[in-house]
Formats: sequence, C-alpha cells, structure tokens
Amino acid sequence: MDDRCTSFSENVKTELTEELRIQELHANLKKAEQTNMENLSPEVAESVKSLREAAKMVDEPYKVASVSQSDGSINKDDSSTENNQ
Repeated sequence: MDDRCTSFSENVKTELTEELRIQELHANLKKAEQTNMENLSPEVAESVKSLREAAKMVDEPYKVASVSQSDGSINKDDSSTENNQ
C-alpha cells in the first residue's frame, strides 16, 4: 500500500507541475501579445519559443515527439516515419 501512495503522490506532483507550467506559458504569452512580441524578457521569449515548437508538432503529427520534464524542451525523432516510406 505504501508503494501505491508514493506512486499516487508522484502522479499528483507531476500533474500539478505540468499545470503550473501551462499557466506560466499562458501568462507569458499574454505578456508577449501585450508588447506586440517586441522587447521580450528572456523568460517570455523562451515561453513563446516553446509554444511555437509545440504548435509545429501539432502541424506535423506524424513525427514522434517527447517533452522533456526537466526543461520543457521538445525533442523530435523523425526516423520512425521517414525511414518507413
């Protein structure tokens, strides 16, 4: 039972961390829009970059992608689909 509690708490922690990250990205996007994407702080610019990369992934759903938990960067692996054609 202790393992299940630990697993549950880790899942909750992961979900909350991701939810906070999404809220931060959303807030930074609002800041970027308010300044017409000019003179962005490094933090806001990184959020905009991350959102653009995520949007690109949606436009290319056939590519396998994973999001790194540590830094939020997006890593793509094109080999799974392109080599099979």
